[in-house]
Amino acid sequence: MHSGRALCSGCLLACACAAGNATTTSSPAKAPPIDGARALQQTTPAATPTAIPPTPPVASATETDSNLELGGRLAAMEDEYRHPPREVTDELEWTAKEYPELPALRRLPDFLSVDALVALAPASERGFVRERLHAQLDGTEQGALLGTFVDDEERLLVLWIAGNLTQVLAVFDGSRLAARRVIERGTPRLGEVLGEQDGTRAEILVERIDSMSVCCHPLALDVLRVGPHGALREVLTFPRGHADVGPGVLWSFLNHFDFQDDRVVITHAFPADGTRYELVFKPQSGRYEPTPATAKLLAAERRAEAEQAAP
Repeated sequence: MHSGRALCSGCLLACACAAGNATTTSSPAKAPPIDGARALQQTTPAATPTAIPPTPPVASATETDSNLELGGRLAAMEDEYRHPPREVTDELEWTAKEYPELPALRRLPDFLSVDALVALAPASERGFVRERLHAQLDGTEQGALLGTFVDDEERLLVLWIAGNLTQVLAVFDGSRLAARRVIERGTPRLGEVLGEQDGTRAEILVERIDSMSVCCHPLALDVLRVGPHGALREVLTFPRGHADVGPGVLWSFLNHFDFQDDRVVITHAFPADGTRYELVFKPQSGRYEPTPATAKLLAAERRAEAEQAAP
């Protein structure tokens, strides 16, 4: 509008000058008056209205209380992860004292080599196992190879070869491989929980994570007997506990195992709710078997779990 209005005014002014020059008796034509207010309106662009930011919503008292409650629950959960109950720490300390872990093996027996040990591992783990074995024998790492003799004659050698997610429990009778067992995510301990009437020498207690989950850890305890000539037999497997891993460890339950002669009494170390299981070793089957009362309790627990898991 501004440029178009100027062009029209210029044309009118030029025509008036030409008319004056052509007729001398006529009075010079006067340009029409310019309305200043109208010109100002036409030449000044309209002002853009300023955007007013929306007012942020104000949380209600109910929402504020809910957020505070959620924050409090999260803080309490993190504290529970980082600080396990006293019953849990007492049980773990007692287990470590009563059943020590297998010691690290710093030197290989004459009849063994790194290649022979690597061959015992699953094929997918062999490269990892080889690197760790060399590092341990060089003194720069530990935990790759654990082992000890479990008889007075130092003939029965128990070895634990640790891979990434799988481990191998092997028993040598002299230089002969007598038994081999592949275990997933386990920790070995040495104990004597049964008598030696049948010629057995010791038991290996393996606490293992019975899942491949990175955060949900159902734990099981396996008891493996080292028998004559290095035979290896599982005599017990029973839930050890359940832990969720986050910023620490949150325990759902943890069992205590009390081995008494030919039986084992299992109770809840946490929570201490009086739950009790009793199993008796049966030479005929070579395993611990539940008493009638315990068998009834275990069956009821399985039914409850199935009902809870049903849609």
